[in-house]
Amino acid sequence: MKPRELWRKLLGGERGLMLAELVVVSFLLSTVVTGVIHGVVSGTRMNYVSGQHMAALGLCLERLEQMRETPYAEITPANFPDEPSLPLTHLGGSGAIPLGCARRARMRAHTDPDYKRVTVTVTWAYLGREESEQLAGAVFRKD
Repeated sequence: MKPRELWRKLLGGERGLMLAELVVVSFLLSTVVTGVIHGVVSGTRMNYVSGQHMAALGLCLERLEQMRETPYAEITPANFPDEPSLPLTHLGGSGAIPLGCARRARMRAHTDPDYKRVTVTVTWAYLGREESEQLAGAVFRKD
């Protein structure tokens, strides 16, 4: 038996598709395509937010390294003030406009005078949500 004859036998001799079959196939296809589009959009957004977090971590690390290169006695809040309006490095997406962010460094007193504990935080807003990245470290006396 040829494949064409087998196909006609399975369909009961019909040669075309009924309207109900076309509607079901269209519904299934549109559901699958909608899911794929949603997945691509969500993945792109998550990739962009991840890039923002990496750029913010870079700003935190930059401030910590600046402190490590500064003479120990000069590492004070007055020498490292809060920066309320820095551009968060643009990594693509959203119309190629860098996001604004704020960076602050907090130094905590410690019983050992040979090192200072430092926490650097970068905060920014994206799609109405407050995002932040934080890096904690220590700065040791080099004498």
